[in-house]
Amino acid sequence: MVIVYPTVIQPMFNKLSPLAPGDLRSRIESLAGKLKFPLKHLYEIDGSKRSSHSNAYFFGLPWSKHIVIFDTLIQQSKPEEVEAVLAHELGHWYYMHPTKMMAVSQLHVFTILALFPAFLHAPPLLRSHDFPKAVAAQPPTIVAFLLFQMILTPLEAVVSIGMNAVSRHFEYEADRFACELQGKLQDDGMKDIGERLGRALVTLHVKNLSTVWVDWMYSAYHHSHPTLTERLRGLETFQAQLDKKKL
Repeated sequence: MVIVYPTVIQPMFNKLSPLAPGDLRSRIESLAGKLKFPLKHLYEIDGSKRSSHSNAYFFGLPWSKHIVIFDTLIQQSKPEEVEAVLAHELGHWYYMHPTKMMAVSQLHVFTILALFPAFLHAPPLLRSHDFPKAVAAQPPTIVAFLLFQMILTPLEAVVSIGMNAVSRHFEYEADRFACELQGKLQDDGMKDIGERLGRALVTLHVKNLSTVWVDWMYSAYHHSHPTLTERLRGLETFQAQLDKKKL
């Protein structure tokens, strides 16, 4: 799907065009080169065709990556702010977050599938759902799986909080990576990248009509990303820590 989706499926719904030469393209190619990101293609996608939602992402195999930027993001943000957003995304690549998240997800799925046979061969559990003894001894697999899912629901609520916690940790880690780029690259052009990322996040949330003020417990349960206020506070903390180290 890494190969088929962007090359076959996505072009059916959106147009991917090479990003036009200019300040933004130069900034991104320079950043990718300094980080040794294996950039092969840099695209602009017509996300405005159906929505005002804006974002940027990368995909591809380990040795050949493609960056895609929504045209809405380019229209709504300055080149230096888009660069900051991509610095965050490259932080995910640098720390192998997609690979780690895929491993966590696969472990989750395989754990569920590994537990199912134990439920399928547990007649007392099936009899507790009012199945006759004969059926409980050898139940229809699909019916047993539906019941298994119902029993898992409370446990899945706890698991989802844990998976959200991992995802949110990765978001903070990528934000920190962006803030630390000046020190990593010894590049004065990156000294205010944390501020630029903050401005870009505010623009993204406003244009995407995202909720800003959310109870932290509700957010921890429902959101895989920290809220805007949480991320802005995090960026301020990271920057303050960096300033303290310099002193």
